[in-house]
Amino acid sequence: MVKHVIVLDLVQACPDSVCRLVIGCNGTFPCPTILMNLGDTLSVTFVNTIGEPTSVHFHGLVMQDSVEMDGAALLTQCEIPNGAQYTQTFTPTQSGTYWWHSHSGMQYGDGLKGTLVIFNPENTFVYQNQAVIELTDWYHTPASALVPGYLASTTGNEPVPDSILINGIGQYKCTTCSYSLLEVPADTVIRLRLVNQGLMGIISFSIDGFPMTVIEVDGVEVEPRTYDVIRLNVAQRYSVLVSTNKPAGVYYMRAQLDPTVFPTPPTVQLALGEFVVFSTTQTTQTVSSVPVINPTVLSAKDVLPPINNINPANFFIESPTVLTPLHPTPLPEANATYPIELTFATGLSGANIGIMNGIHLGLPPVPVIDYVRSNTPIPWYVNSRTFNYGEVVDIIIYNNDPGE
Repeated sequence: MVKHVIVLDLVQACPDSVCRLVIGCNGTFPCPTILMNLGDTLSVTFVNTIGEPTSVHFHGLVMQDSVEMDGAALLTQCEIPNGAQYTQTFTPTQSGTYWWHSHSGMQYGDGLKGTLVIFNPENTFVYQNQAVIELTDWYHTPASALVPGYLASTTGNEPVPDSILINGIGQYKCTTCSYSLLEVPADTVIRLRLVNQGLMGIISFSIDGFPMTVIEVDGVEVEPRTYDVIRLNVAQRYSVLVSTNKPAGVYYMRAQLDPTVFPTPPTVQLALGEFVVFSTTQTTQTVSSVPVINPTVLSAKDVLPPINNINPANFFIESPTVLTPLHPTPLPEANATYPIELTFATGLSGANIGIMNGIHLGLPPVPVIDYVRSNTPIPWYVNSRTFNYGEVVDIIIYNNDPGE
């Protein structure tokens, strides 16, 4: 069994040179990556000291027979009160790259999130090293304060990020900022597990001069395809293989925001990291003394070196349909269909609210799972749909909102 105790707390952090109060874990920011093997049982005790109720969801995992560990507040569990703790124990049946984050309010936008890696002993692909690359848009304003403007009925729009972070480090209008650092031996293959843990931003990731071969998407191994830039929407995960067959030196890792998502272009649309390729004959002292990348103010107006060796045909994945599972599972015929129509409308409070099949979700006083267990009718405002065990359901989603 893999056991962790994670104390959720408030810490002062300066991830992009601007300091503010964030949600950390065990006194640090960003929160840790949880590592485990397929077949292990994971037990994580979350201790809540952030001053308000919280919950933690493990994103992308099928919680069959352990749904109460899924972390969906007031659906599968009560929130964890401030000063209390809750242990979530389950045995995943999937391997790959996942992440965990708060499912209460906007807390994950303030830092309550981390990566979960489940290793498969029967690994399909060959590589010598691996690393997690966490990407996120970042706001200097606490995430909860972004909500009123976002939901304003006539002027509401996606809040514009102040910067981008790579593994918790970004650069906001500074000349002496820190940079995320990844050191890799020359002439090896490294697996990078890319995770977009942002609130709003679509982020494109690249390493100057290094093609990336996609081998996993959202926990599913896929037929390898090579790209120069990987574009990740919020919550998406990609594993890529990178061959370090370049001369020893420092190369740019780039995380670039898509400005078209926002009403006005973000001032800072780029974060840089250092991808250091070192010769195995060099000493640690020699490697650590490689000059750091130190551009001046990073903003949309800066003239940065061009992304090297980009093949337009391999710029990024235009459609997820080009990626096919390495081990496809035949789909059975569906015997039920569930259409979901999504839109936004002005609610009674004047806020712009999400509507699903004509209903805005309301959370009940007790978790929905308790209604099911006690055979009590579920309130209409929960907007639930019941299926029989073993049914195969086609879920058809219609997005009537002009955005993604």
